Amino acid sequence: MQLCVVLSRDEKTLRIWREFATLAHMGTWGITAIENDAAWNWLDELFDVIQFAHRVELMLRRDVHECPDEVRAAACVASTLMAANLWPSETKERTKDLATHQLRRMLDEKVFANAVIVAEIRKEVQRLESARAR
Repeated sequence: MQLCVVLSRDEKTLRIWREFATLAHMGTWGITAIENDAAWNWLDELFDVIQFAHRVELMLRRDVHECPDEVRAAACVASTLMAANLWPSETKERTKDLATHQLRRMLDEKVFANAVIVAEIRKEVQRLESARAR
């Protein structure tokens, strides 16, 4: 763990890195709960078993006039999980595009009249588009 010495001269950071180095094992790349292979395997299994991504995508395909709150909630859930890098990579771009499209439809077709909600939807679109740029 000589690299840690080069990365930081701060004693607290160095101590944390040394502790991590002694606890780390193959398949671990960080200290948070999901920064290891076992956690990612479990998340993959969870997404598969309950077909989470599929169910979110089904909601995103619904008509924005029939169930605007649910479609917006599905877009928010997808966006939040994507920002945390927890969305399955194989459907990430498609879901992001679909969520952005549906939120834009809400804005274009004036599904919501409340200015505060409209402003929040604009922020949600920006978050999705900024995630796309990364």
